[in-house]
Amino acid sequence: PDDLSARTMLLGYYFQKAFESDRAQEKRQQHILWVIQNYPDAKIAGLPDCSLDPVFDGKVYYRAKKLWLDQVETHKKNTAILGNAANFFLLLDKDVAEELLIQAKALEPSNPKWSKRLGRLYSLGMNRKSAGSKKEAAVKSFEQLKDALSKTTEEKNIFYMLADLSMIAFKAGDLDQSSEYAMELL
Repeated sequence: PDDLSARTMLLGYYFQKAFESDRAQEKRQQHILWVIQNYPDAKIAGLPDCSLDPVFDGKVYYRAKKLWLDQVETHKKNTAILGNAANFFLLLDKDVAEELLIQAKALEPSNPKWSKRLGRLYSLGMNRKSAGSKKEAAVKSFEQLKDALSKTTEEKNIFYMLADLSMIAFKAGDLDQSSEYAMELL
């Protein structure tokens, strides 16, 4: 029962089965709650395997939300927990995810991961209907991704970031930077 590796395998199994059976869904939920409670800093805790949905999972989602908020309160300086909790809230509670990522960035200001994740979070706002909201989201995303690029040293990571930066700079209205990133990518 205390074997994270075994529970990780079971989560993978129940990830698909949860849509086929109420019992499998219940088992999946139990394993997710256990991971959040016992290993909130484990890699699996931040993956889709440990995500829940308030419609599909009902009250269990809210129990998990409370567990995450308790873990964050208890481990305010643990960026692995902050990042995993942010992943849990990413699609359903963007304000909480943003707050957690900002906290992690403040704790590790030289780590490009946090700026990059904030940039990705803000880019989700580019799907809004209002043109003003889209541009505002693009500007916020662009600022964070530029910051991440300035802290990134690995050539491979820089290469992959340039394509995103070029597109987001364009959507943010910075055509010169968009062109520069595109040319650098080429």
